[in-house]
Amino acid sequence: MQVLTIESAKAYVADWHARGGETADIEGAAIFASDDGIEIVRLNVTVTPDQGGAYVAAWDVWSEPLMGGALYGEC
Repeated sequence: MQVLTIESAKAYVADWHARGGETADIEGAAIFASDDGIEIVRLNVTVTPDQGGAYVAAWDVWSEPLMGGALYGEC
């Protein structure tokens, strides 16, 4: 079971981008609760593809208790 922390969310996002041949420079992160009471980590990320040309992305990462605490995220 994974535990949602800022560090685990950073690792999730960095790994996701690395699998696509990109480098993720995480510039800021914070934990907040959604209106439903679900804890979410929001990350500000500068992404640099291997071929160059960086872009900025905002990620939300959360833990899914019904899936054994697996982390999920969306950009």
